[in-house]
Amino acid sequence: MVFKSWIRPVIGAIAFLGMTLTGYLTWAKFTGQAVSCLVGSPEAASSCQTALDSSYGTLLGVPLTMIGLCAYALMGGLALSPYIIDPVENKSLRAGFEQVTGQGLLVGAIAMTSFSAYLVSILVFELKTFCLYCTISALCSLSFLVLTLGGRSWQNLGRIVLNGLLAAVIIWMGAGFLYAQTPPPITDGRTPIPKLTTLPEPGIGWSVTTSSGAAEIALAEHLTAQGVKMYGAYWCPHCAEQKLLFGKEAFAKIDYVECASQGKNGNPELCREVGIESFPTWQIGDRLISGIRFPEQLAQESGYQGLMEFQYTIPGLYGRF
Repeated sequence: MVFKSWIRPVIGAIAFLGMTLTGYLTWAKFTGQAVSCLVGSPEAASSCQTALDSSYGTLLGVPLTMIGLCAYALMGGLALSPYIIDPVENKSLRAGFEQVTGQGLLVGAIAMTSFSAYLVSILVFELKTFCLYCTISALCSLSFLVLTLGGRSWQNLGRIVLNGLLAAVIIWMGAGFLYAQTPPPITDGRTPIPKLTTLPEPGIGWSVTTSSGAAEIALAEHLTAQGVKMYGAYWCPHCAEQKLLFGKEAFAKIDYVECASQGKNGNPELCREVGIESFPTWQIGDRLISGIRFPEQLAQESGYQGLMEFQYTIPGLYGRF
């Protein structure tokens, strides 16, 4: 399968972009760091975080970002590997390798595009959020398909399209089956916080409906005494989940800074001065720690030595604690 001369380098470049993107997201997933808003506003970063931390962000226990990283690496390898063979001294070997890798590129492009379409449908209809990182990745996958189909002349294009549609249906059904096999997260005997099923109240956000125990209250008092601050925004779902982990009584004791200008007691100037890039962010001493922090993490990071019988957890938050 001989492509036009510029097709393989372009596919390789897009694969590198995809590897950079998914590599960063995989690092954020494993380190528990909040997704940066380098490619958008904090609202956009928060929406991406919601998608990554959902149960759909992991497939059979493996972060979806890692699967994407491997897929992009494979596509890059298929696109560029023929260039290691000298086209003059090993002309027949080079031609055969181009044929095999070309078929692999077509199959990979169909698979990645189909799976990306499945994930976009989950974002739109199930999670009801927008993820810029996910959209860029989906466009990269679609670019692979457009380039592999448009990069050469096809004698049986109709048959290829029909086979591609059949493959897409199989991938959609397979993805649904595999997600159904994903084991439920371990809650460690603690109570899962309630899911956020409504839109945030303008300027206020979501109500804190959980009740605090003695451990949550003691930790909150310790954090405030140590000068620890939490920066967030009323529209940020992960900020609401962080509050639910503490409970109403305990969170009332937290030194909370509202970074949204339209939020109650909003202080966006302070947030910009401190250097807040994503929500929630905790300031412990001179350190800024992004992302949801479980009470155990905050206890360790702040030197808390009190009660540790915390009540709540977030079952869908994989790989964060």
